[in-house]
Amino acid sequence: VTGRTLVLPPPEGWYLIDFGPITRGGQYSKGQTDYHEFFDIDHLKQGLPTISARQFYEREKDRLSLPPEFATEGSLESKNQNWKNFLFERFGGQPWSPLQKVVMWPSIKAYKSSANRNMDLAKQKTPVEFDSTLLASDVIHYPSCHGPNGDQGIYRFLGQIANSVLFADKTKERQFKQFWRDHIHYPKEVFAAAAHMIAKMGLFAYSAVHIRRNDLQYKESFQNAKQTLNNIEPLLYPGESLYISTDETNDGFFDAIREKHRIFQYKDVLDAAKGIPHSEKVVNIIEQTICAGGRRFFGTQKSTFTSYIFRIRGYIGAPDTKQYWHNIHYTGIDEVDAYAQPKVSGQNYMMEDPSMWEDIKEDAH
Repeated sequence: VTGRTLVLPPPEGWYLIDFGPITRGGQYSKGQTDYHEFFDIDHLKQGLPTISARQFYEREKDRLSLPPEFATEGSLESKNQNWKNFLFERFGGQPWSPLQKVVMWPSIKAYKSSANRNMDLAKQKTPVEFDSTLLASDVIHYPSCHGPNGDQGIYRFLGQIANSVLFADKTKERQFKQFWRDHIHYPKEVFAAAAHMIAKMGLFAYSAVHIRRNDLQYKESFQNAKQTLNNIEPLLYPGESLYISTDETNDGFFDAIREKHRIFQYKDVLDAAKGIPHSEKVVNIIEQTICAGGRRFFGTQKSTFTSYIFRIRGYIGAPDTKQYWHNIHYTGIDEVDAYAQPKVSGQNYMMEDPSMWEDIKEDAH
């Protein structure tokens, strides 16, 4: 969209990885996390020029007169808040929260007059564009959750990527979606470990359920295991094996499901990946990948962890890429259950837009 180089933030503490109510796992060194631990940076660089904050400093320190306090190795990490404050004071920030603003490319006028326009995706949002003044800036800065007065809302870049940028050109839109599939994904070690664990159950030979219970702020999404089984059983095979990804710490919580289905959890498949190097820090995203390998998948409503599993399933061509939730009762009648499928809008970031994979099916690898 901008033709620029992406500068990744320096390592810092990540919520529920390095701090917060971590209810499972956590047997690793906490403090700071780097992007390469969760993303394949080599593949990202193949699709977009990408450098680290340290590389940016060394490359631009003279031209942009960057402060010498960040010159020593490790100073960007140890003085992380100072670095954030400097960037905001020097370069300002784009208050373009995807829940409040929508980028129209190549311009607002061009998008609104194009055959590719879909104004439903722009409802309750203010259109913005990369105008000549912005594109001439030395740095375009996105200060995530960091405003001058704690203005997190306008700087919180949490949203549905499918409608964060609206393209007048459908070909450009497809290229954008291809980029997200091909270049922004987990490291190969995650897929290697997950593949061995999936093989223990058989690819698409089980169904998967994500049941989030402890740290989710939307308590109305919680329910007991018996109700979960009642909701999803019409879409399961009799006795079908289930993989359950959960932060529930009481092992007996799922006994009502065990009475009818064999349950696998992470501890039951971990041995299959013995010898595959991976950190316990990435257990959760390994589980996302395992869930994606199920015949059907049922998530937790209002969980973005669930949402990305739906997209992975679309990318890999799972047998059923519909979006199901264990909090909703299904009948097994396609015509009836279709009413529970999400309605895509510009505001809902907790559900996936199927166009993220359907628009690029013919280009699937």
